[in-house]
Amino acid sequence: MASPTNTQLIESALADPSNNIPADVTLAFLQESKDRGAIIAILFITSFVLVVVAVRSFARCVSARGFGLDDWLAVTALVSGVQDGIVKRQY
Repeated sequence: MASPTNTQLIESALADPSNNIPADVTLAFLQESKDRGAIIAILFITSFVLVVVAVRSFARCVSARGFGLDDWLAVTALVSGVQDGIVKRQY
């Protein structure tokens, strides 16, 4: 037996009067994406962190201290975090 789709589940929930779903809640409203604000915030923060790590790395490379273990850890964490976010977004 095939499992019902999300649309079928939503339609059956809307049709059942015992669910107490307000009348102005429609199938289209429930199916629309509400991720835009979160996606914009994630892209902004990721871009900001990328710039901060890039400027830090550049400054450490041209300074007398050089590129140390903490810099490698910052770059590794950034690459790992961005990669993890991309993989999770795809699946």
